[in-house]
Amino acid sequence: MENKNYTARILNSSPLQLVIITYELMLEDMDKALSAENKVTAKSRLLNVRAFLTNLIGSLDMSMEISGNMASIYIYINKLISEAMLKSSLDKKEEAVSILAEAKDLITVLFNAWKAIESEDVRKSSQKGSQVFAGLTYKKGRLAEHIDENSNRDYKA
Repeated sequence: MENKNYTARILNSSPLQLVIITYELMLEDMDKALSAENKVTAKSRLLNVRAFLTNLIGSLDMSMEISGNMASIYIYINKLISEAMLKSSLDKKEEAVSILAEAKDLITVLFNAWKAIESEDVRKSSQKGSQVFAGLTYKKGRLAEHIDENSNRDYKA
């Protein structure tokens, strides 16, 4: 996907969708690292994945038990990537690719879990519907606010 498509998606995303986009970007970079023709390109892509992992770790709410578990998984994936980068620098490409495949598999499992959460979230919100719709109307020389509590629109104010 092109960067401008990601920019538009990011600007219009919920926090959950931002996590999913982060996983999409990590998987793209993992694919590009695995198919890279040279070590420099592969390393650059893997550094991107590590930056995404750092961002995910930093965004965890550590007051929740699951956040500690997620942090452990992210740290483990980061360790796998570091190990693969070391193997690659030692010209042990087959071992590096095997380790990266394991890291990618873990990222894919997490990505699929977040997508399932998103599907459930969308299903619940579409069933619930909105109770309030609010908007502004512009007339010559004045601005009026309109609130319709009986609307069946998908936006809450």
